[in-house]
Amino acid sequence: MWAIIDITDFYVSSERVADRMFRWGDVYTKCGAMLEGLHDAEQSQGDLFAAADPRGKDLLGAMDAINARFGRSAITIASAGHGARAHDT
Repeated sequence: MWAIIDITDFYVSSERVADRMFRWGDVYTKCGAMLEGLHDAEQSQGDLFAAADPRGKDLLGAMDAINARFGRSAITIASAGHGARAHDT
C-alpha cells in the first residue's frame, strides 16, 4: 500500500494492474477498487523519492470547479469510461 495525492496516479496504477491481469479470450466485466485511510494531504507523510507533478493540484482543482458548476462527473479522467457494457468503455 502506498500514499497518493493525485488521482491520476491511481488511474495509472490501476491501468498497470489491469494490463498485467488481462488475458486474450477471457470475458471481463467492470470491477471496483477500495480506497482506505483517506485523509487530507497535509496529514500524509510523503514519499521522499517520489516527484509529484506540479500541475496536478491545479488540474484537480479545475476539474472540481467544473463538476461543481455543471454537475457530478461533468468531466472525468479520460480512462474512467462511461459505457453501459464493459466493452463500451
